[in-house]
Amino acid sequence: MKEMLSKDIFYATKPCFQSITNHAKIKVLSKGIACVALGLRVSHLIDIAHLNLDQAQQLSRNLQKIPMCRETILLVQFKDRFTFVCNKKRMKEHYEETMLLHPHALTFIAVEGKEPVQHKEAPAHVVHWLSQKLYPQLTKEVCYFDKVPPFMVALNGWFLEYPVIYTTHSIHDDPEGELDEWEVKPNCLGGRTLHVIRPCIQDIVFFDDDHSSNEDALFSFSCPEGTLDRQHLELMKQNLKLKIDQRLDDLDRLSKDVVKRNSNNHNKKWTCQIQVENVSLDRFAL
Repeated sequence: MKEMLSKDIFYATKPCFQSITNHAKIKVLSKGIACVALGLRVSHLIDIAHLNLDQAQQLSRNLQKIPMCRETILLVQFKDRFTFVCNKKRMKEHYEETMLLHPHALTFIAVEGKEPVQHKEAPAHVVHWLSQKLYPQLTKEVCYFDKVPPFMVALNGWFLEYPVIYTTHSIHDDPEGELDEWEVKPNCLGGRTLHVIRPCIQDIVFFDDDHSSNEDALFSFSCPEGTLDRQHLELMKQNLKLKIDQRLDDLDRLSKDVVKRNSNNHNKKWTCQIQVENVSLDRFAL
């Protein structure tokens, strides 16, 4: 029987992160990339180390040797600062859904002032960058940008498929400029109650020796309390659950050599559960 996809990805990924001796971190990364390859997520941000272009290309070559990743995975690299592992098909769907078919499907919230303010529409800089710089390159295996845009916080939220996306840039920023990572940009999220929302999946076994909880959060995002009304929040959660459930139905039709169920739930239908938690932090980093 073939090794599970997560294990294949672990061995493909490990040589690219030789400085990381904690293999648990690489296993978590491998789970994230597996969820992307399986079409459960649009993309995963590599947050255990920074990669340069050569390292990103090597990671791409290693992943392309895995059948489930071949022709599926795209790496989007911003200088040596941000690396997103993306699913080409899901990324194209995400762009067309949020930028063309339903441009108001996402909620953008400006947090650089004293109070969070909801944008009436997607920021023009973000829309232009996605349509002119990213979308034409979605057939590549590695997409490299030599600048980190000043609206990178918003792009990060879009790449990670957050229904609520924070913005910290100004409409007066040069769209061709570069984010000054040393510039401290305060936000108004500290000391404020935030709804933290997590779409979770159950009973998917990523590693045979993984004895942790059988529940995995695909990602998490937040929304300041009082910014959106209850009806808007409920609709957003319903739409998110529906989307993930549809992807789980697609996954259910894949070969069982690719992904396994928890041994006690062989006949149970995979579903997504939306978890909500209220938190308040003294400071909130973006």
